[in-house]
This record gives sequence, C-alpha cells and structure tokens, in this order.
Amino acid sequence: MVTEHAMSLGPLAARLDAEHAIDILWIFNDPAHYDTLVARRGWSEPEYTSWLSSQIRHALLPRD
Repeated sequence: MVTEHAMSLGPLAARLDAEHAIDILWIFNDPAHYDTLVARRGWSEPEYTSWLSSQIRHALLPRD
C-alpha cells in the first residue's frame, strides 16, 4: 500500500520496481532499528523519524 502510494506520486528511483521497493520498505520497517537506535542508543523519537524518512526517501525516490 505504501509503495503503491509512492508510485502514484511519481517515479521511483531508476531500475527500482514495485517488488524491490516493497523489500526496501520491509527492511526499514524492522522494529529492531527502532529498538537499537532509540531504546539502546538514546536517539529521540524525532531524530529516529527524521533519519528513517530520509533513508527511505533516499532509497526509493530519484535523486535530483
């Protein structure tokens, strides 16, 4: 659903199809990332959210 929405907004990164985009989102949504960075390493939730959204954008969307 998230990938379909992203694709409806414009093209994904070059050579990235919907299946690969889903795989990338699956990896980034692993709760272990949150646990490691927020619970164990002391990141704030806004820091984590900002980092995560930046990484997802970088992985899925074309670069200018």
